[in-house]
Amino acid sequence: MDGTAWSAAPLLTRSSDTSELRGGAAAMEAVAHRNRMEQETQRLLNVIFRGSDVAPRTLRDRDAVVPRFSKRRFAIPSLDSPSVASSSGALEQAITSDLPADAANTPCVQQPAGAPIAPQDAGLIQRKLELLQQIQQQRLKELEWEQWQNQQQQNQQQQNQQQQNQQQQNQQQQQQQLQQQQQQQLQQQQQQQQQQQQQQEQQLQQQQRQQQRQQQQHSGSASS
Repeated sequence: MDGTAWSAAPLLTRSSDTSELRGGAAAMEAVAHRNRMEQETQRLLNVIFRGSDVAPRTLRDRDAVVPRFSKRRFAIPSLDSPSVASSSGALEQAITSDLPADAANTPCVQQPAGAPIAPQDAGLIQRKLELLQQIQQQRLKELEWEQWQNQQQQNQQQQNQQQQNQQQQNQQQQQQQLQQQQQQQLQQQQQQQQQQQQQQEQQLQQQQRQQQRQQQQHSGSASS
């Protein structure tokens, strides 16, 4: 908002009642009541249009209401639910359905502060406020849906990352097991080589002993 206050006023009373309230305390009470109603209406309008980029205009002007909630800005393309996306358009169509056909070409006129609202305008404003509240509620639902989708995507990404980490850990464990098996095989080969070498040495020693015995026996028989 740019500081310009929305102007609104309650319904005008009937002419017979107005004539009775003229003068004295009755007139003062009527003015005070009207001021209170204007302040309350102003407060509600400020709450509804808080943070809006729409200039403060009369609610009968199409441009004062529609651009804030146009389909281009209101719909969320990432939503998968068609019912959620179409509901915004239905509310939007309801906002402009009861406007005059030439409302888009009607110049926007700023209502003076304290100007009364005609009875036919009061009902229109009430319907607009209700529709705007419905749009805000629908927008909250869409935001919640979008947040839920984002949360689901994040959860899926986390699960994928965890699976990748688990796969990497499994691969590392398999590599470690393979290395251990290779080391065990190498140790077994070394042990077998040592055993074979020991057996060869023992055989060589036995052969040498046999040769020595044979030489001794041969030398003994020759001397005799």
